[in-house]
Amino acid sequence: MLKLLGALAAMTSSFTGTEGQEGAAQPVQLVAQPVGGGVQVTVVGASKQPYAAVFSLEVTSAGNRSVHRGSVSLTGGEPATLSTVTLGNVAPGQWRAHLKVEPQSCQAYEQVRTSF
Repeated sequence: MLKLLGALAAMTSSFTGTEGQEGAAQPVQLVAQPVGGGVQVTVVGASKQPYAAVFSLEVTSAGNRSVHRGSVSLTGGEPATLSTVTLGNVAPGQWRAHLKVEPQSCQAYEQVRTSF
């Protein structure tokens, strides 16, 4: 979990939505990290203030597609893992993860991760 939170804090990625938003303004984040010959894609939520949203995660790889949808209600303080997808034996350039977040109280945003 600490490794995942470190990746969350240090991540650099492509964002779409409100330009200039920082991770603090986007409490639901998409984190990808290599595991063995594959990749683990995780949706993590963390907020100091109460935060509610719905999210959709679409992960594609070599013609396969997985979609995870859910709602989140963060109460502040503790990070939460909202969804995890692990892809085994994926070659570089062969996977993509797309997260859409629709908060109740601010503008929607998206995050995309692709192969390392």
